[in-house]
Amino acid sequence: MMQETTKITSPKSTSEALQSVSAAENTPIYHTSTIGLFRGLIDYCRQHKIPIEPVLAEAGLEEADLANVDNRIPLERHQAAVHKASELSGDPDFAIHTGEAIKPGHYGIVGLVAMSCEKAGELLELHIRYQSLVADGVDVEYIKTDDGVELRIHPKLEILQNSRIHQEGSLSSWISLARWITGLKDHYPLRVNFTTDKPENTNELHRVLGDNIFWNQPVAGGIFAAELMEHPLPQSNPTLRRQLESEAEKQLIAAGGAQFDPLLQQVQSRIAKSLADGVPDIEQVSSTLNLSTRALQRKLSDLNTSFSQMLDNTRRELAMSYIRQTHISLTEIAFLLGFSEQSAFNRAFKRWTEQSPSAYRKSLAAD
Repeated sequence: MMQETTKITSPKSTSEALQSVSAAENTPIYHTSTIGLFRGLIDYCRQHKIPIEPVLAEAGLEEADLANVDNRIPLERHQAAVHKASELSGDPDFAIHTGEAIKPGHYGIVGLVAMSCEKAGELLELHIRYQSLVADGVDVEYIKTDDGVELRIHPKLEILQNSRIHQEGSLSSWISLARWITGLKDHYPLRVNFTTDKPENTNELHRVLGDNIFWNQPVAGGIFAAELMEHPLPQSNPTLRRQLESEAEKQLIAAGGAQFDPLLQQVQSRIAKSLADGVPDIEQVSSTLNLSTRALQRKLSDLNTSFSQMLDNTRRELAMSYIRQTHISLTEIAFLLGFSEQSAFNRAFKRWTEQSPSAYRKSLAAD
């Protein structure tokens, strides 16, 4: 008998929306991860006396670059550094061990949002929505089945397809992090799936992931007991969560451009972070990039866009995020987007959606 399945979804992420624009305009797509996530690798190397200089070199970084955890690096370089560290460690279970050592802080604001949730089930929607904010090389989905809730991992990059080190590291880190946040330190998934061949020694895999591990499966992932979704989280803080999610949404907009040419990522990031202090102009942004205004205009034109288009797109994506957060008033949204008057925001929103902000928010509540 076929099981009934229900897909757990989240509102379309900014990175997905921006990627569809990129495809339409033939803009080259880049995949990236945060320095914060990369620091998890470096921290592990330091703790286990693995030399970090060759690992940093593979990533194209210097030690000073680790200070800004929200900066991003190409995912290919991150993976090359992981493989170099694994080689230097001589540990056949390197990926499992580094994943197990990951802490919420390595996930930046996403880790903080996760800790402030009320129930374990909320972590699934957060994982779907904010995975790209940490690293955008995979899509994740959760499907409710008769057995529980199934996680499926869909790599976007060829280097991640059937990669043992990536699958073991990802599942180990996600499951270990969930244990840390929920306090269920002795919990194991009902089942774990790998698309790779079974390794010779599976002792460490079973220690971290449990007894029910299956190899050569069509999709990597795992199945978790449905009753866990109602488990209360010990550090729940709804007020803090709302504040953190507002910042996470802003970072999601800023990181969205990371899937494009690096210049677009930098411009998008500066616009998103400046709006609450007023609308930045191209002269201000070009100055922070050490470019002349004309040079920036020319580069943006070569990428089939303009500064005004990027400003408008950034405002629109932030507006669509903020308006779903009912604790933020429409007046506050107008301010956060850099509009001097509520009426100016109303006109812009109607141009974007053909509805007023208040009508759009009411339609969301009715769904």
